[in-house]
Amino acid sequence: MRLKDKKAIVTGAGQGIGRSGGIAAISYSAAKAGIIGLTKSVARELGHYQINVNMVLPGLIMTPTIARMAEKYRNMIVAHILL
Repeated sequence: MRLKDKKAIVTGAGQGIGRSGGIAAISYSAAKAGIIGLTKSVARELGHYQINVNMVLPGLIMTPTIARMAEKYRNMIVAHILL
């Protein structure tokens, strides 16, 4: 990326669990929180150059791993999703 062009957009994907913490997922939550912090820092660094930095934090996605999770835990996660 050449900073002098000032036309870049940086987009990343994270996980909502990094914002709220997780049940039985300490290391995963910590890693996702680190990605959120990194994105915020990159936004502050590159904002001076008019470079837009965004992150998407999707809600729960029904993957095979999530499907095996006990329903009460899935419901607890869904209860903390903002939308």
